[in-house]
Amino acid sequence: MRHWTAMERWLTLSVAAIGLLMFFFPLLVIQAPLVGEQDVSGYDIFSKVRQFSDQVKKPSSEPERSNIPSRNTPSRVPDLGLPLSLRMAWLIPVNVIAAFILAAITLLGTAISMRLSGVAATGGAILAIVALLHVVLANSDLHSWMQASMKTGTDELKGNPFAAIAEQVGNLILTAFRIKPGPGLYVLGVCLGVAAIVAKTGILTNFRVVRVGGS
Repeated sequence: MRHWTAMERWLTLSVAAIGLLMFFFPLLVIQAPLVGEQDVSGYDIFSKVRQFSDQVKKPSSEPERSNIPSRNTPSRVPDLGLPLSLRMAWLIPVNVIAAFILAAITLLGTAISMRLSGVAATGGAILAIVALLHVVLANSDLHSWMQASMKTGTDELKGNPFAAIAEQVGNLILTAFRIKPGPGLYVLGVCLGVAAIVAKTGILTNFRVVRVGGS
């Protein structure tokens, strides 16, 4: 079993520690009506993602309630019309928190086992990248879904003198919803990726600092 060199241990320890510090930095940036734009750190990532999902689902659920003929008729699930990436938005905080746990294991691995650090850093980097891509996809799907919904509504208002106003209001609502990765999520993914490369490949094993010139 390969062991740490001093440089490998120091570098892995440093990037894992930096990754863990990202827990206190913006991991997501969420923009929604009433709450405006908010930076989401590790402390409130679960509550803010849930709040954002509830605000997205609420407009789609209201029209469906009015179409229920009686109390005995089975009701539709409000978010069936939502894209899969939005219905699975709860996976974003789960993956992010799991990535932080693996970053902590990577840090502990510098004192225990190089293999442990390598496996943990690889898993954490993958989860961070998956969470990042999920956020980007969810934001894209959100806008596509809302545009399609608003287009259907404006098509029904053809010939109505207030159709143009309704379209403008719809565009304002569309820009009011937004979710994007924060800088902390990018840094976490990069740090875990660097730690994984160092621990798994041993790229610094034969690295030596050469002193130029004599004393």
